[in-house]
Amino acid sequence: MASVFVVDDDSNAARFLARALKLEGFETAIFGSGEDFLMALETRIPSVVLLDHDLPGRNGLQVLETLQVTGIMPRVVMITGREALGLREAVLRAGATGFAVKPIDLDALFVLVNTALEA
Repeated sequence: MASVFVVDDDSNAARFLARALKLEGFETAIFGSGEDFLMALETRIPSVVLLDHDLPGRNGLQVLETLQVTGIMPRVVMITGREALGLREAVLRAGATGFAVKPIDLDALFVLVNTALEA
């Protein structure tokens, strides 16, 4: 079974996304910060990560860059509540396989996750 880690400091959004993914058959885990997510990678690497850009501490792009440096590179779909100029291009250049702006349509989310799994 494919696993999806949801990294988002908005606990309501994270629970909503995790619940929707579970109903689609994915195993999920939720992390409220980039640091918590990075520490979890010491014991388990997910199939896909839904990574919020606007996190406290390290933002999503910084977490993505940390993944590249460590050589641990699960497939990442960056999510954000606001799309800043050039952000989509920056995260895709940094290795993300997808990008979505909140609120996320669940059908579009499932397409992004499944596309990431096929990458």
